[in-house]
Amino acid sequence: SDDWSKYGFTHQDALKWKKAGFTPQEAKSFRDEGFTPNKAKEWKEQGFTFEEVKLLKDLNINPHENKELIKTIEVYESSVNSIALSPDGKLLAFGDKDGIIQIWNIDNDKKIKTFKGSDSVNSLAFSPDGESLAVGDKHGTIILDIDNNEVILEIQASEVDDDEEDEFLDEEDELLEESVSSLAFSPDGELLATGTNKGDIIIYNIYNGYNGVEIAILGEDHSPINSLAFSPDGKLLAAGTHEGSIIIYNMY
Repeated sequence: SDDWSKYGFTHQDALKWKKAGFTPQEAKSFRDEGFTPNKAKEWKEQGFTFEEVKLLKDLNINPHENKELIKTIEVYESSVNSIALSPDGKLLAFGDKDGIIQIWNIDNDKKIKTFKGSDSVNSLAFSPDGESLAVGDKHGTIILDIDNNEVILEIQASEVDDDEEDEFLDEEDELLEESVSSLAFSPDGELLATGTNKGDIIIYNIYNGYNGVEIAILGEDHSPINSLAFSPDGKLLAAGTHEGSIIIYNMY
């Protein structure tokens, strides 16, 4: 038809793209990116838009790689509370409600490290160089040296002041202890951001020689901080709260 010829399709090519379920304009977009009708159909059947397909193509990801289950690691019966992947994608760390932290090699599904923490593990984060692991629980934060399996830094959670007690009662009117609910390393590895169930975001300098010096407290909106993430350049810090807010701080 005129629509197909307008986009430069021969009659034979138009029939192939029609059979694959594409309009002339859709077919042109995929064809211009080097897709055949069948390959474009694979993406479409998985629910991707053309814009998403183009992005994933640039990242060298095909539709099956994107959604296929690679493996399942059965570790134990205890609940897995938190999980983290090392920057190089080779190690998987997870912590449970009993305070056990395990580190596994993903390539061969072998456990290489086990560490017993003091309480239920709320959050985990690998350092950018992959050499250490931050662990957050109700007692605060520890940083583990992965190779030596030892604590290299410990930061205690702060106490809840008496005049704040009414703001931190659970449904049974029992006082809630402050706990670290989320963690994030800055991209250069020099700062560690911790979020708490009090709604505080505390920034520590963990660069060599500073030993976890507290340099800033952000927020204090008393809504638990569920997640934290630095921008790749380290200039922004985003926080997600229990009440549904997303807060972005300018760090520099």
